[in-house]
Amino acid sequence: MMPIISEDCEAEIILVVDNREKRNANDINYFYDRFKASGIKIELRSLPLGDFLWIVRIRNSFDGQDTWIDDDEVCETNNFDPD
Repeated sequence: MMPIISEDCEAEIILVVDNREKRNANDINYFYDRFKASGIKIELRSLPLGDFLWIVRIRNSFDGQDTWIDDDEVCETNNFDPD
């Protein structure tokens, strides 16, 4: 169901990062810090699939409800260690 968008709504694009995603054991906030420093709106959440997800969050000031619309694309990062 698509939300009803009116002049009482605000929309923002947000990068959602899985809160379990980390560069290494000593640098657990690497992705969050890098994206935030670049000026990207970012949120940490537990994602059931993938590590990164772009969403549009629509805030309806009439009833205070937030609606998420995702682009059906997820990004998964993996490490390859040949040793």
